[in-house]
Amino acid sequence: MVRRIEGTIFYDKNNEVLNDNHKILIYLDDITLTDVASQDGSYVRKFHTISKKILENQARTFPIEFTLEYDEKDIEKTSNYSIRVRIVADGKTRFITSSNNPVLTKGYGDMVDIKVEKIDLIPIRDIKHQLASFDIGFIDKSLSGACGQTDTCAKNLKILNKTNGMSPSFTQRKQFYEVYRNDSEMNQVNIFMCFHPVGMCELFMPFNRTMIIIASTRYELGRHEKEEWENLNNNLRIIASNPRNIIAGNNLYDAEYIRYFTGIKAIVLTSLCGYTRATYSRRKQKPFLIAPIRNEIFRTLFKSNLTNSLERLKVSINVKYLREVYKHYSYRHLVQHPAIIYVPYQVSTMSLFEQYRMNIPLFFPSLDLLTEWHYNYRVLTNSLERLKVSINVKYLREVYKHYSYRHLVQHPAIIYVPYQVSTMSLFEQYRMNIPLFFPSLDLLTEWHYNYRVVGERTWSGTLGQFKNSSAISGVLSSDIPDPNNEFDRNAIRYWLQFADFYQWPHIIHFNSIDDLAMKLINTNLAEVSQNMKIYNANLTKTLQNQWREIFERIK
Repeated sequence: MVRRIEGTIFYDKNNEVLNDNHKILIYLDDITLTDVASQDGSYVRKFHTISKKILENQARTFPIEFTLEYDEKDIEKTSNYSIRVRIVADGKTRFITSSNNPVLTKGYGDMVDIKVEKIDLIPIRDIKHQLASFDIGFIDKSLSGACGQTDTCAKNLKILNKTNGMSPSFTQRKQFYEVYRNDSEMNQVNIFMCFHPVGMCELFMPFNRTMIIIASTRYELGRHEKEEWENLNNNLRIIASNPRNIIAGNNLYDAEYIRYFTGIKAIVLTSLCGYTRATYSRRKQKPFLIAPIRNEIFRTLFKSNLTNSLERLKVSINVKYLREVYKHYSYRHLVQHPAIIYVPYQVSTMSLFEQYRMNIPLFFPSLDLLTEWHYNYRVLTNSLERLKVSINVKYLREVYKHYSYRHLVQHPAIIYVPYQVSTMSLFEQYRMNIPLFFPSLDLLTEWHYNYRVVGERTWSGTLGQFKNSSAISGVLSSDIPDPNNEFDRNAIRYWLQFADFYQWPHIIHFNSIDDLAMKLINTNLAEVSQNMKIYNANLTKTLQNQWREIFERIK
């Protein structure tokens, strides 16, 4: 029997138009198969595609709705399925999905929201903006699908391409050095900077130049197999042994993650995301925003419980999911809202950096609450009904099909159930001084343990294959738990504590849904945003000094 999956494809800049030469390829994949190594040692991700659809010959604007048909007999209840999207133009990939979008089995349905990304550009955009006042030039030969938007696409690049760039084989690495060791442009380079993936700096080791490595997510990206991960660790130790080199994370979680597996005391060089040029400017009638929650079941329960809690309090607060309010939004949209409520899916995201820098008040679950939620969600049962209050809370995508920064800053706050520990959107929203609400550590731990809400904290989690151990062992003492163990409360709680939303000041944490409702009512959001603004101003000065010291050291 033929069945259908319905979905919507989103992009952070949802007012962006795809002209009619863009081709949108939508795949239903069986992702039960694991990643394997090819014969030449390069890293290959194998998907078993069940169904495929192509949208073409028509101009479209994000978000883009689609339906995808599949044969029911091809689906097995014990398997894992995901929707993958690739958008190409002029023979080049422009957008891709970089995370898992589960459907059909294991509690997931036949409706899905998919976010596409222009890979790697946000961390690079941020560092260029941070260092604009320094006498520094960048050579950026990008293999990202988004490079056309910044005119940085690699031209006449030898050896590397979009296929092998993430994980070149040892042979290709040697060939790369031989081709470029006497290259006139390469000889102008004093510093190599690597972000996403960190492993790309292995290519540059033979050139014997200064390296600055800043992990913006789990550093083993592209090096998931045991042998290649261990080889990367050895190379990072070699790099770290040179005092002219820098090993860092743009968040504490990834710095500690590197230390756990390598013993390297990575520093934190946080993302600033000052490029948003937006700040908290709340407008009346704008609802509190709930940041996107990736787990569909938990998303429904969270909104229902919060609504009931507010009703019991007999107050009227407008709370909506971000996508209820905006289909397309920009920074200026976010800063108009009173605050943002988070149930985080990751421990650090660039969107969190951005929102904090925009001075938007942020509500997060406390450390204890997030731990509890991740471990055992049973405590959250219809708590909101008792409060009998009226607060307008909506999902962001219920409010906006398209939104920009200026939309977000008009809302009172953003509520998060995080799917990652660090995201660039979080950086952006914080820099816009938007109040942010997040579950406490204990609550998020409970939610994640039972509902896997922070689903992109680990690479196995992004594929829906949660594991109880890493492919390799850590090098620290045995009392520090494995960061990739998704079946141990203590391990989950220990590593979630390093998430951005537990490290930054002025984020509002809630211990339960009732606690969130009370804080939505009673929190002085203007004061929270002002405190964020002061912190962001001081952080800008601190980062400038930090980079100045680095450049002085490596002269």
